[in-house]
Amino acid sequence: MSGIPDIGTLRVVRTVVVRNRRLLYLSMAIFGSFFMLALMTPTLSASEMSLFTQQGATAETSESFGFVQIWLNNVVVVLILSLGGLLIGLPTITTLSFNGLFIGYQIKTYIGAYPTFLAASATLLPHSLFEIPGLLVAAAAGLRLPKGLIQYLRGRPRVVTRADLTEFLVLFLLALGLITIGAVVEVYATPRIYQTVV
Repeated sequence: MSGIPDIGTLRVVRTVVVRNRRLLYLSMAIFGSFFMLALMTPTLSASEMSLFTQQGATAETSESFGFVQIWLNNVVVVLILSLGGLLIGLPTITTLSFNGLFIGYQIKTYIGAYPTFLAASATLLPHSLFEIPGLLVAAAAGLRLPKGLIQYLRGRPRVVTRADLTEFLVLFLLALGLITIGAVVEVYATPRIYQTVV
């Protein structure tokens, strides 16, 4: 059926993800560390949270935003994470850390703002199941170039090989697909799920 990835494409994606699992684990560790830090620190005041929101790019957006705004916001984050490897991964690590902090603070805020934990979960969980993995995959793509540089310093003939570029592209497109699905879920499915559980 047209529009559905074939088995060969899915196998390529799976192979690339498996080959880059250590970079994915590293991305998870960075994101998870700052996420947990946010959960363990005191809740920000409304004014502090507003300032924090305005100072950085994040995958989380206001419910009043439409699909295009949410999707474009997420694409900017994915681009920063993926292309941060051009600067030895520093933008990648910084943006991933920031989003871990911010999403952690967002969850604390949402849980306090909604009448029940189930209502807060219905608002956050559905699209986060796609957006957060999308961020992690994009970060893994951004960490490929620093990995290639380390291998080059250890004796590999070239900093970037054709395989590196291919795997970067696969990871970038996978991240783009995940955050696109997340944006669709956030705009069109999350409100219905929330209305069902409340």
